[in-house]
Amino acid sequence: ASVTGGRAHFAASTTELAGVYSQIESELRARWRIAYQSSNIKTDGAFRAVQVKLAKSGLEARTISGYYP
Repeated sequence: ASVTGGRAHFAASTTELAGVYSQIESELRARWRIAYQSSNIKTDGAFRAVQVKLAKSGLEARTISGYYP
């Protein structure tokens, strides 16, 4: 899941599900979508790395590590 910017949640029992759902809800409410168009117009099929840097400390960005055009 982390390769695509996601996260996997594992609950050992049903009593843990409320906490898992609460965490998922919190993450979904704080989500932003950013899009860009690459200036690299080559169609060579080479992997393009993606890196997101945050200007403010204490924040977390989850994103894909890259893509193939």
